[in-house]
Amino acid sequence: MRLLLALCVVGFLLGGCAAPTEEMKKLQLQNSNLQGELAAAKESISELEQQKADLTGQVEQLTRISGTLEREKAVRVEETGQLRQGVRSFVRSQLSSLREFSKNEDFLDYSGGELIERSGSPGKSVSLVDTQNTMGYNGTLYGIRGQFSGPVALRLAVLRPIKQRWVVVWNTEKLEVKKPGLQQVDFPVPVSVEAGDLVAYQFPDEMPVACDKGTGGLLMIDQQLESGQKLQQQQVGSFQGYACSIGVVGILGE
Repeated sequence: MRLLLALCVVGFLLGGCAAPTEEMKKLQLQNSNLQGELAAAKESISELEQQKADLTGQVEQLTRISGTLEREKAVRVEETGQLRQGVRSFVRSQLSSLREFSKNEDFLDYSGGELIERSGSPGKSVSLVDTQNTMGYNGTLYGIRGQFSGPVALRLAVLRPIKQRWVVVWNTEKLEVKKPGLQQVDFPVPVSVEAGDLVAYQFPDEMPVACDKGTGGLLMIDQQLESGQKLQQQQVGSFQGYACSIGVVGILGE
């Protein structure tokens, strides 16, 4: 009996000592794993810090490059603006010289009534649509030429026949003729026309242009025309149209 009790005590003591040893091994294994994870985390953090430093350097370099490009762009824009301004000035001077040469040498095409002295004038605010002298070709108009009895303000409208209507596709700003006699006034900007287009001469105040009634194809309209306006096409009856000493100059058949 005593022997059996002694064996039980020894077994209990041996079992109690074995349990802490297994637990210790587990703790050591976990500690080892944590140490490995910590080392891996430190290595990852080190790599990320290096990447951050590299990216920071790249950002700084790109910022410097961007600043340089912005300065270069500003310089190019300024140079381009100066170049465009110079080209525009040159083109304007060349166009002015060409117009003056064309006017002096009678080089431009003319479309309109004969520039002669006539017996009368409507003498009121009207628009005259030239149904007789339609544009025979595509081209560019540079101004108005006419026989005027005094100073006058006028505008030119370009009408395009579309589906039995005349559509106002262009309207110049107000032009001023300052002297009487045979005068030519140039448009600030050349006006493009197409074959079949008509022109209308608009006189907001009065019309000091020499005209004869019943011998031409100018149709009188008691209104000022606006861009985009549509008019019903009309035919000039016999002995009803006006013939006036006014027309347009340009280069037709381009």
